[in-house]
Amino acid sequence: MNIIHFKINFHAIHLKSILFTVATFCMLVFMTGISYAQLTSTDGYVHLRNQHLYGSNNAILYYNSNHSTTSQFVLRDRDGTGYVRLHGHENSGSQYFGLRDGDNTWSYLAKKGDYIELRIINEPIMTMKSTGDVGIGTNSPQENLHLDFQGRGGIRMDSDNTGDVFLQIKNGTSRHYIFDDQSDGNALDIESDNDLVFNAGGGNERMRILSSGEVSIGTTAVPPGYLLSVDGKIIAEEMRVKPSNFWDEVFESDYDLMSLEEKQSFTETNKHLPSFAPESEIVDEGMDVGKSFADVAKELEEAYLYIYQLNDKMKALEAQITKLSEQPDD
Repeated sequence: MNIIHFKINFHAIHLKSILFTVATFCMLVFMTGISYAQLTSTDGYVHLRNQHLYGSNNAILYYNSNHSTTSQFVLRDRDGTGYVRLHGHENSGSQYFGLRDGDNTWSYLAKKGDYIELRIINEPIMTMKSTGDVGIGTNSPQENLHLDFQGRGGIRMDSDNTGDVFLQIKNGTSRHYIFDDQSDGNALDIESDNDLVFNAGGGNERMRILSSGEVSIGTTAVPPGYLLSVDGKIIAEEMRVKPSNFWDEVFESDYDLMSLEEKQSFTETNKHLPSFAPESEIVDEGMDVGKSFADVAKELEEAYLYIYQLNDKMKALEAQITKLSEQPDD
């Protein structure tokens, strides 16, 4: 049989204070199940087997254990089954605080001035360092947020499709978004206040979409007046160009066709056909594919007109020759 020893020093003169002090003492004895308790109102301490509860005037309740480096609170049921242990201790000058589960393994552990960890079966699941870096799956985060997966893993964002779901990156006044555009058929949009750059093979830029809409591939520059600049070769199974005009009017009856002699004189003087730019201009400025193809068609159509003219002249000459051949010899 346990004997409960206690000593109460009263300085209260009102019955209400006396009853409150007695009730507090009885509650402590009932809740802790201790065999020795001493409540002293003069120093503000409740002494429990050389452990102390102390209430300050600043609404703070202190618990001092009788161990030099460890302090613990354990929650148990009436059968003695432990559920959680509030634990604080010092090891080699470092201070730790945390929660242990019923198997006495850490669920939450904090090292003063160093890290905070959430654990399952004593394995770190999430770690926050004093630098502010957070690791999930690792207790040594290398960035502000570091996720380390074993096998399949990822980040998932769900919404109810009543608005956009987005990831925003902001640096100063610049903002960039990756988002599900709910108003545009749930299209995946990438939005940037500035240029959008695609790197591959490390920091090597491969493609850039300028904020003004121009696109460069293999180069960072787009000449004025162009939407696409490619530094390299392009191959495609089909390419369709829509020129601003074509030259079917060459076959109209009122078309002003340069005479064959005039064209011959032009080419002998300028060293190129009238519809084409000189070689130096094409080399320096490039070639407008649509216009160049239309110019080729124009020259080809005009060439057929010259062929038709020559054919008509040839037929006339053949007719004259036949007529002359049919005349009797004198």
